[in-house]
Amino acid sequence: MRILTGICFLLSIIVVFCLVVVSAHAEPPETTSSAPPSRAATTGASRSGTDIPDIASPGKISTAQSIMNSVVVGLLKKDIASFQKIKSYHCTFIKQEMFDNKLNHQETISYYYEAPCSIYMQWTDRRDKGLVAMYDCKKDKDHFTARDNGIAGSLGFMKFALDSSFVKVFHRNHWQINQSDIMFMSRMILEQMEDSIHTGQFRLQSIREVHDDEAGVDTLRFDAFLSDKPVDGILYSKASLWVDANTLIPVKFMLYNFNGELYERYILKDMQINVNVPRKLFAPVK
Repeated sequence: MRILTGICFLLSIIVVFCLVVVSAHAEPPETTSSAPPSRAATTGASRSGTDIPDIASPGKISTAQSIMNSVVVGLLKKDIASFQKIKSYHCTFIKQEMFDNKLNHQETISYYYEAPCSIYMQWTDRRDKGLVAMYDCKKDKDHFTARDNGIAGSLGFMKFALDSSFVKVFHRNHWQINQSDIMFMSRMILEQMEDSIHTGQFRLQSIREVHDDEAGVDTLRFDAFLSDKPVDGILYSKASLWVDANTLIPVKFMLYNFNGELYERYILKDMQINVNVPRKLFAPVK
């Protein structure tokens, strides 16, 4: 928590600087019009937090906002660099993705990861129970094996290419199995933020210390606007990221499409770092 407190203190100093810049350049307020509701009213309850002031007009970024962006992205870069210490982990992986303009049902997965690239996923929710997928790049970097649930599961494990059309049709996912680990997702979000900064559209909207019931831990939550349209590789309009207050590992992602709708939701719950991953999970499939 001391690390988290330090981050909040640093960000608070930057926000004060931003407010000073705003005050120095602000025009006298008009007294005849009513003020719009504050952004705090729309971000939900929290123990403590900071709403970032609108310090630049659309399409133009101020020096203060630029400093804010650089500090936050720098902190996330440092956080991701620390992931090299993670040799393995186990968690309950919850995911929900949009297909055909409709959110798919929530999937719950017992998830094992072992460096550099061994992944084992076993679905536990009622609808998908029995579905299993595994990937080990040391044995075959271009394929993964999976066993379907239901009647199809009687066929046993089968091998598929990472971009298999079968998987795309019957078990659709936005990302391939080798793109499901916390390291990949964190780097992907960071790259989206950096691409957004390059376009001049990135806006850090709020930073809050909250207890997230879904992840089950105290977190530092970041809310950011990325882009109003898909440009320069930007996939999302907005992103919200929750970082565990004790481990500084991201535990929740919510990503929005350009219509402002929830497009992807990922939660990593009951995270256990550097655990023993049973090698029998990756035993050759007969």
